[in-house]
Amino acid sequence: MTNEEFWKNFAMGKELEIAGNFIYDGLIKFNKMYHFIDDASFMVLYNLSVGIERLQKVLIVLLEDEIEDIKEFENSLITHSHIDLQQKIKEKSNICLNQHQNDFLNLLSRFYKEVRYDRFLYANCETDKASKFLLNFFSTRLNIDIDDNYPVDFAILERIKSFLGRIVGGISKLYFEKIVKKCNELNIYTYELSSSSPAYSIFYTRPNTNNLNNIILDKHIAIKELIVELINTKEENEFIKFLKSIQPIGLDPALYSEHLEDLIYDRHSECLIDEVESIYQEDEIDIDERLGILDCIGNSRVLFDFDDEDEENE
Repeated sequence: MTNEEFWKNFAMGKELEIAGNFIYDGLIKFNKMYHFIDDASFMVLYNLSVGIERLQKVLIVLLEDEIEDIKEFENSLITHSHIDLQQKIKEKSNICLNQHQNDFLNLLSRFYKEVRYDRFLYANCETDKASKFLLNFFSTRLNIDIDDNYPVDFAILERIKSFLGRIVGGISKLYFEKIVKKCNELNIYTYELSSSSPAYSIFYTRPNTNNLNNIILDKHIAIKELIVELINTKEENEFIKFLKSIQPIGLDPALYSEHLEDLIYDRHSECLIDEVESIYQEDEIDIDERLGILDCIGNSRVLFDFDDEDEENE
């Protein structure tokens, strides 16, 4: 294997995984949002801009068949303009993006140039430019009014999430399909990713749809199904017996739904933490003993004995 083959196969393989992880994190962070506060909007745009940029650069490296001056080629990759990178890709392939996708790349380019370090500039330190970028993009493309001071209407929010999922999914799928095709031509395996990586879910799941928001929805559904199963199961294996043997501390039933929402959507909330800490203190619970018991839940290193069905039938 030549140095160039090693570079395109292994180094770009790592970059592809990193790109997918950034894209996944951006979508996860957007899915947690229910109104457009600037810090959350910033993290969404930052993760998506970095992820898509690195994905574009992986494809550009693979598309370059003959690199005469490696330093010159490396320098050509030193850019944060997603539009310029897409133009390089278009020149070397038949990938053309639709208007929404091109507009989104332009949004990411503007974010990286105008917003990323904007608050460090004394004379130009707007505090909510990232959220304005997102709000303007969605309101213009979807022709809807979004109030940035209050939680967004649920139906509108779901429409926005689906719209972003389709845009990011469409771009990612086009680039990844070209990466796979080019790798097959070069007989390399840059596209092989660990199935445990978030990047794998970005590039490999749901082949019949471009809507990456469905990946996040699947995760939420799975968590809800697990909760329902644990509450209603008639199974009496050792793990279930262990769960039922733990005395609950008496959380406020009125807050169950709110706590579950924070858990399912992985939102940062101090409400449940404060309630647990308050009960620990007021009821004088032996915290070390309690934590030792709780550590056995969701810990794959703790093994419970399960009776074999055949043995039970004997």
